[in-house]
Amino acid sequence: MAKTTPLMIDSASSDLIQRLSVSQNAEQSMQLLHFRDGKILVLSEDTVAFYKDESSMSDALGTGLIAMAALDKQHHLQAMDDSGGWVKEYKAGFVGLHDDKAILITPLAIQLFAHRKDALYNRNEIARLDIPA
Repeated sequence: MAKTTPLMIDSASSDLIQRLSVSQNAEQSMQLLHFRDGKILVLSEDTVAFYKDESSMSDALGTGLIAMAALDKQHHLQAMDDSGGWVKEYKAGFVGLHDDKAILITPLAIQLFAHRKDALYNRNEIARLDIPA
């Protein structure tokens, strides 16, 4: 079972994200973005995944997995900071990461971009998690 630690970012506010936490299991560290509706966006060095709830993360059958994308080696998220997470800021549907990558959350998809400016112009998408209607 993974150990989960709450994580606070003082300047962050979001209509979508309720809180952040860091989780560690035998294989890797993960940062969890807890959505207000109970869904979970999980970031690790080489993967981005979206689950229907936190308990779905440990479901061996994967029935709670909504979408997942493996990141190519050149797009791996850079080492975490002292707080144990990759997220630097979040507001509404925008998530800024410490390595200057950005996540854009829309009703149809969660997209990871190489740079925050790329998210603004919807270009240089690294990964896309389609959200079923």
